Amino acid sequence: MLSGEMPVSPEINPKYVEIIRKCLSSNKEERFTNCQEIIDFIEKPFEPNKETIPISQAENKSQKKTSKNMMYIAIAIIVFLGGTWLIFSNLKKKTKSEEYIEQAENFLQKNDYVNASKYYANALLINKKNKELQEKYKEISIKAKYIQRADSLFEVKNIARAKLYYDSAIQKTPELKYLSENRNQCEIILKKKANLRPVRNVKGQVGFINGNNQIVIDYIYTEAKPYNYGFAAVKKEDKWGFIDSTGNELTDFKYEYVSRGMRDGTAFVRENGITKTIRVIKKNKL
Repeated sequence: MLSGEMPVSPEINPKYVEIIRKCLSSNKEERFTNCQEIIDFIEKPFEPNKETIPISQAENKSQKKTSKNMMYIAIAIIVFLGGTWLIFSNLKKKTKSEEYIEQAENFLQKNDYVNASKYYANALLINKKNKELQEKYKEISIKAKYIQRADSLFEVKNIARAKLYYDSAIQKTPELKYLSENRNQCEIILKKKANLRPVRNVKGQVGFINGNNQIVIDYIYTEAKPYNYGFAAVKKEDKWGFIDSTGNELTDFKYEYVSRGMRDGTAFVRENGITKTIRVIKKNKL
């Protein structure tokens, strides 16, 4: 017989625990009197209460409730810390973005559009949806691209194209005096190169010589027109094309007729009987 509470694993079904308790109870009134009572007890629904559940199981329920409460507390802490981190992260991003914008504006005060463009780009990476910042970056970056392109062409002595980019850059940033100075240097260089003139050798081939009568571009053409704005029209066999002041081919040789070069880098040509204007020196190709 069982006197007192029976130690029971919390994993056992409470109904089975109750059957065992009734079978082994020292109280005659609580025990089953026959097998039919046991069968009837098994078949009917069983709803345990505090009186019928062993102490060990009640403690287990309490432990489960405590664990569940601890889980809710842990979730609340995680949510709180996550929200705090998100707020801090956004504040940090905002502060970094403002720092980039401030640096960009400092460069703008010095008329340094290239570096200003870089810092606006960094700020835009953080605040991608800022419309005002997008417009500002677009405005500054266009100016920076013309300036960078003109300077790089000037450095590699691609004077004709550099001049065209300086023209565009000056229109957008007239406050940068050095742009005008570099453009004027381009003009001087182009005028000197314009002194190149076509000459024909004894074999009837055409090349170009400078003011000192030195051959600069070899005798490889059948016809040629004087240089104008940094490029010249030349003919190979029966088709015309264009070359720059160093003899580099700017177009294919496929035209039946060509005009001299014009100030904006274009020329009139006739191809397959159709007269049109083409751009010989690619302008504003960023």
